[in-house]
Amino acid sequence: ANPARASGYSAPSQTSSVPLGMKQIDHYAAANSQERRELINKRIKSKITEIRRSVLLKLNKSKAVKIYMEQGEPKALSLNTKYLFSKGISFKAGSTPILSDIAGLLFAMGKDHCLILPEGTIQGDAKIINIRRALALNSYLTERGISSSRIDVNLIGSDINLPSKLRDIRGLVILFDK
Repeated sequence: ANPARASGYSAPSQTSSVPLGMKQIDHYAAANSQERRELINKRIKSKITEIRRSVLLKLNKSKAVKIYMEQGEPKALSLNTKYLFSKGISFKAGSTPILSDIAGLLFAMGKDHCLILPEGTIQGDAKIINIRRALALNSYLTERGISSSRIDVNLIGSDINLPSKLRDIRGLVILFDK
């Protein structure tokens, strides 16, 4: 038996103009590059998960936000508008940290899509002020860099298919969907 063949070595091809050593270097560089990309992706995913967890913990401490989780992932946020808005559609002084954390959570959710429902929509009782507040939140999030293609605002409450756990949700609602 040929010991070179047993080790997986094959003779260089006569038709190739690239020396065998260069082919091996290219192969190892490509494999090493792939491993490096996988390691970088793993680190990025880990950091994003850490950021999401940190933001969720901060939001959970706020009286303005109620988080609905399913299988370790946020499925919805219920926002108590009395903590976020003044009498009209202006954000209250001091609400910026909560709003920033909500924007941070959306960033950390990656490509997840979200649906904003004005307060009262689920109960079929959305008022004009609540619709304007939902639009104000949408504007805030897009001004902070969240892609408008990831955010929808359902102004009339039609075609909402809520899981049974969320049917009693109150407030200005953000639903997450992959």
